[in-house]
Amino acid sequence: MAQGFALGGLLNGVKVVNGEFAGGVWDWLSPFSAIVVLGVASGYSMLGSAYLIIKTTGEMQDGFYRRGQWLAWLMLAVAGVVTVVTPLHYPAIFKRWFSTPDIYYFATLPALSILSFFMLLRALKRQYELAPFVWTMMIFLFSFAGLAATWFPYIVPGYVTIDAGGADSSTLVFMLIGIGMLIPVMITYNVYQYIVFRGKIDPDAEHLVLTADPMGWRRSQRSHIEDRHLYAAIQS
Repeated sequence: MAQGFALGGLLNGVKVVNGEFAGGVWDWLSPFSAIVVLGVASGYSMLGSAYLIIKTTGEMQDGFYRRGQWLAWLMLAVAGVVTVVTPLHYPAIFKRWFSTPDIYYFATLPALSILSFFMLLRALKRQYELAPFVWTMMIFLFSFAGLAATWFPYIVPGYVTIDAGGADSSTLVFMLIGIGMLIPVMITYNVYQYIVFRGKIDPDAEHLVLTADPMGWRRSQRSHIEDRHLYAAIQS
């Protein structure tokens, strides 16, 4: 939600006077930013559903196929609203999008996004496993590329460029060194967690359970199906 409100507030306009922020505390909160939040949440949910399609089987997987279809339509609806509102709110963007020959370049990314959307729906309906995740990633890629191309070279729309918003060279070098030291750690962690969680989720697989009794902790093996039956019995 925070990312959606931040992006929505940025697209809705930031008041800047003489290079300084001149807006209010609640400028980020508007109906438009709430719509953007809905789009960001549905996009991340679609990514999660597409990933879990790869990891699951049976009824659980069928549920993610169904959720994925309405999440995809929700993403498209929000993208349509943002696409219409942005050029109307910023005349400079309208001129940039619809002037010749720029219109031919800017029309390419929305066309690829729409193509990816229909390919995503096709993959969900045919119940492909890997394709929904790939096409969802393509939608994100084309959407962010279009956003960057629309606002370049600004980082705060219409006011602050990327060069003007950057820190001094010494600060950027310090950040580069710090982040550079973390990159190997992040790569190692992601490789490790991918190995640990590789393969599909097996609801019949047994896992180690620690339970307490008067004589101390007891180790036992129990399947995920048994967990669900136990949880249902406790709830009833």
